[in-house]
Amino acid sequence: MQGRREIVVFHFVAFRGGMSQEVRLLLTAGVLGGFTTFSTFALESVVL
Repeated sequence: MQGRREIVVFHFVAFRGGMSQEVRLLLTAGVLGGFTTFSTFALESVVL
């Protein structure tokens, strides 16, 4: 839930700030995508 919220907020801010689509995609898929993947891995590790 946290990562999804951050992605939505980031897209809103980036769109309003005039950031190019390529940079938005790079940051969303790279940085925030990595954050959500790591968060899921950490949660699954704790649950197991």
